[in-house]
Amino acid sequence: MYSFTEYEKQKHSEITGGKSIASILASMNGGVLPQDRGQIAALLKLVPEGTLSRYTAGQMEAVIEFSTEDLDLNSMKALLDEMREDLAWYESDPRYDRRVYG
Repeated sequence: MYSFTEYEKQKHSEITGGKSIASILASMNGGVLPQDRGQIAALLKLVPEGTLSRYTAGQMEAVIEFSTEDLDLNSMKALLDEMREDLAWYESDPRYDRRVYG
């Protein structure tokens, strides 16, 4: 999730930012995504409930919220189509389902 967000920001100049529970945890951990489950659990306890519920749905779903330059409808559709292709191609754990909504 975190690496995909960074990849998309580098690949598409029209993407101006990306935020997820992973990026929040990384910012709480000095800019580094924690790798230890205990550290992740401890940091999650510090995330305000409103923020947690915005970027997660229980322990099964998480959201990446991308921000972009002001794009017309056709440009936004093209970007979303490219992001869907990127997501299908991007290597990730096969146990997880990934989708682009927008």
